[in-house]
Amino acid sequence: MRGVRAVAALLALGVAPRAEAQVETALAPPAVMLFSTPEAESLAGRIEAELVAAGLAPRRVPVAAATRFEDLAALTMAEHAAGAVRVDPDGTGAEMWIADPATGRVQLRQSLSADGSLAMASVIAVRTAEFLRVSLLPPAPPPRVSPPVAPPPVVTAVPTARPPRTLLRLAVAPAWLESAGGVGAALSLAAVIAVQGRRLGAEALVLAPVTAGRFDAPEGSTRVHVTLAGVGARARWATGAPWKGDAAVGAAGALVRAEGVPAVGFTGAVKELRGAAFYARVGASYDLAPWLALRLDAILADLTPRAVIGVDDRTPATWGRPFGAALLGLEAGIL
Repeated sequence: MRGVRAVAALLALGVAPRAEAQVETALAPPAVMLFSTPEAESLAGRIEAELVAAGLAPRRVPVAAATRFEDLAALTMAEHAAGAVRVDPDGTGAEMWIADPATGRVQLRQSLSADGSLAMASVIAVRTAEFLRVSLLPPAPPPRVSPPVAPPPVVTAVPTARPPRTLLRLAVAPAWLESAGGVGAALSLAAVIAVQGRRLGAEALVLAPVTAGRFDAPEGSTRVHVTLAGVGARARWATGAPWKGDAAVGAAGALVRAEGVPAVGFTGAVKELRGAAFYARVGASYDLAPWLALRLDAILADLTPRAVIGVDDRTPATWGRPFGAALLGLEAGIL
């Protein structure tokens, strides 16, 4: 009678009976029947995905909502499945059971239900798969413990000696000095002596005239000599060895000496102006040696008051507002 009922259940569910039993290898994952109605497709799909992830082989079988549990158990036995899951028709729960591989009788049976929300559907799917995985799959073998391996010998790297950082640095360079106002450019000799910490420091700046700036007029020419001496605060940053950069702001005293060279029939005079100049400097250096670097600087400044060049009661030129200088020279660490 049991065989007759199993065949009747197979025909009622639209599943053709097998001509012979399927022999599964030991490597094949256990088969699990998954019964569901079309209305419970969402939860059934989640359970199927979790079963596959757990290492089982689900087989989807659509059933009617009124199908009896005995018919589903008989179909599970006929399919030689190790377990089965029936999803509630309303998609709010699932019933699972384990079948005896020899007799097909139900050994374990469990039901889960929830409120039908998406979050609880995920919980039901995970717990269903976990129940069947623990019941059907053998426990994982303990991890192999490799014999202890002797640690490699520790090689201590000898730190390379860093070049000493000089505190006091001196830069000397020719400077191209030029101002707005009509007076030509002049060549000066510049020196910057700096007390430099890791990032911040202080500096003293001196520019001495080598040649004079010149202004020509019909009455003659005027030669302008400029001397600057000042102090400032500086900051340095490393842009990647061997390059470094620094910038400074400060104030300097200025002496502007204008010497008139008259044309025939005119007289010349010498005038001097003392004022204050506020400057900003930016520079970059390239290390040639631990103690020597090539450096380039640019200075922008403003003289107060500006120097006025007078020719025959006229003021055709001025100097100092603003003015700038470009320096290219060497810098050495001296302490």
